[in-house]
Amino acid sequence: MIAERITESLISQFNGNMRLVEKRPGVLQIDVPIYHEDGDMLDIFVTEKDGETRLTDFGLTVMRLSYTFELDTDNKLRIFHELLKQDQVEFDDRNGEIYLTVTPDNLCVSLLHLAQVIAKVSRLDVLKREVVSG
Repeated sequence: MIAERITESLISQFNGNMRLVEKRPGVLQIDVPIYHEDGDMLDIFVTEKDGETRLTDFGLTVMRLSYTFELDTDNKLRIFHELLKQDQVEFDDRNGEIYLTVTPDNLCVSLLHLAQVIAKVSRLDVLKREVVSG
C-alpha cells in the first residue's frame, strides 16, 4: 500500500522530521516544516495515479495565488507556464494542480523541489501593477 511504502521512505529521508496524514483513502498529506511567507504550512500531498507516485498541491497554490493575483493576461500565463516548464513540473489546466511524478528513492529531493516551485508561483504577485495616485 502507498501509505506504508511512502511513509517509510520519507521519514528516513527527512530524518524523522515529518509525518504523513491520511486525508482520504490513497491521499496522504505531507506534514513537513516548510512554510509560505505568511507562516502557513505548504500543502503537499502524495497520491498514486495509474501506478505512479505523485507529489501534488491539488491546485491549492494557484487558488492561494488567486486571492491577491489573477493569471488573467496572456503575458502572465506565459510567465507562469514558463516558470513551471523551467522547473520541470507538470501542470493540469483543468484543476490547477502542480505535480511531480516521483520514485521512492527521490522523494525527499522531489519534495524540496516542489516546495521551491510552490514558493516561486506564490510570489508571482510581484507582477501586479499598482496604480499610483499622485
